[in-house]
Amino acid sequence: MHYEPQAADCRCFEGVELAPDASAAQVLDAAVTFDECLIKFYRQVVQQPVDEDVRELFEGLIHSEERDEIELMNIKAMDYF
Repeated sequence: MHYEPQAADCRCFEGVELAPDASAAQVLDAAVTFDECLIKFYRQVVQQPVDEDVRELFEGLIHSEERDEIELMNIKAMDYF
């Protein structure tokens, strides 16, 4: 039997907006929010009945985005800009 994954909820991406004159801190905030949305999306995919190779791919993407999110938050915490 073949399973088609259900569509994941992507609505959190709608809240990621940047003004043309956004500050560096605002850009970092948006990037962290975007990472959080990607992590949520990837977790929804992993919870679907998908092939093991697909699950491993998305689990790797989750770990990558989590590392990226931590790095962005560290940059913001250093008040680099």
